[in-house]
Amino acid sequence: GAQLNAGGRVNNQAGGTISGQTGLSISWASGAVTNAGKITGTSGDGVSIASGGSVMNGVGGVISGTRYGVSIAGGAATVTNAGTIRGTTDSVLFTGAGANSLTLRTGSSLIGKIVGSMAAGATNALILQGADKSANTFLNFNTLTKEGTAAWTLDGSSTFGTAKIAGGALQVGDTSHASALLVIDGALTNDSLLEVAGGEAHIVGAVSGSGSAAIGAGTLAFRSSFTENVAFT
Repeated sequence: GAQLNAGGRVNNQAGGTISGQTGLSISWASGAVTNAGKITGTSGDGVSIASGGSVMNGVGGVISGTRYGVSIAGGAATVTNAGTIRGTTDSVLFTGAGANSLTLRTGSSLIGKIVGSMAAGATNALILQGADKSANTFLNFNTLTKEGTAAWTLDGSSTFGTAKIAGGALQVGDTSHASALLVIDGALTNDSLLEVAGGEAHIVGAVSGSGSAAIGAGTLAFRSSFTENVAFT
């Protein structure tokens, strides 16, 4: 593998391979990783950053570890994925204080849970861009934001503090994922479309915005006030 002991940047281009007990380790200062090739942890993490930083896993990029796919501790962290991140325990793990964010783009594949930091002062944000679907479980995430004009489907079971649908559609479940569950513990700002196509969506806080909601199958439950157009399809 590769190890940087004073922080730094790594750009693993398409066709490149980094492999070792820990595929890539960056410590003592922040790190930045851009990957379009393969980074493999044969008996540890794929990418481990100890002092905060960023990972951009592009189209065709594969990061895998026998423990965590990507693990970032010690400070604010940003992970953007349009490739594959695989971890036996967790695909992505944040443990540092500060603002942590995970952005999923078209082509994203996460194999393993995604766990946000519970450190004092930490916040964890999930941002969905492009169009795709995820059957993952997201733990300890404060916010969920759906951006762009396309649709994202959440087929797993996750709870978020607040959510915003800025554009496109956020779909919960489908005919093959009738056990999908999305819980928003706080407020939902919906300026586009929330669709339940299977499973359940529970909105605990107030709902506002110029968007609408549609129920094709499953359950959409509101536990507070809302100003929405709801279509039963």
